[in-house]
Amino acid sequence: MLVDAFSADSISDAREMIEFFTARSDVPFVLAVNKIDEDDDESLAQVRESLGADHAKMVPVDARDRESVKAVLLALLYEIVDSAS
Repeated sequence: MLVDAFSADSISDAREMIEFFTARSDVPFVLAVNKIDEDDDESLAQVRESLGADHAKMVPVDARDRESVKAVLLALLYEIVDSAS
């Protein structure tokens, strides 16, 4: 799931989607947090708290950068593999 770190609407929408899907399924997912630096732990923690997503894997991403997006997809793949074992 892609979340804009600096958009209240994006965070609110993501929180609703997380609540909806986690109530119905245990399908693994990754939160790709856009517009945030990799080493900005404070902002990542704020987004995590706003989403109420203590259990979710969060990956900072620059959606314009191919390698950054690839890292998100790999993180999702690893979550899927881990959940299957």
